[in-house]
Amino acid sequence: MHIRAWFIQKVPGTFPVRKEKTLIKYHNPVMIKVVKKQMNKYVSIYLSEIGRIGGRKSRRKLDSETARGMARLREARRLYKKYHTQCFWSYDPQYVVKLSDIPWLCEQLMKNGNRKLWMLGAKLCR
Repeated sequence: MHIRAWFIQKVPGTFPVRKEKTLIKYHNPVMIKVVKKQMNKYVSIYLSEIGRIGGRKSRRKLDSETARGMARLREARRLYKKYHTQCFWSYDPQYVVKLSDIPWLCEQLMKNGNRKLWMLGAKLCR
């Protein structure tokens, strides 16, 4: 789908000319070139159009519960790698944490870590 926008180009010594620009929706952001101040309206129209498309919740394929589980898993993996030497030193450093391992990971953080890790473990187990 294309977006059409018009702007007036002023060239010194000539009459103002109305020009039409067409821009494809899916692009590399670097492709937008702002030509003087006349392009500001054009860019604004374009960005509002792609923002409307990108902001729709209906594009999400996951339900809320699965998305929350994925976020918890991502956080658990990050904590395992970051605090491996402090809390998980006896376990394999290349171990990949699974969703079923999150309660165990929380328990280890709260048992072997300091107050900060105890808080992180409690937050992850909620």
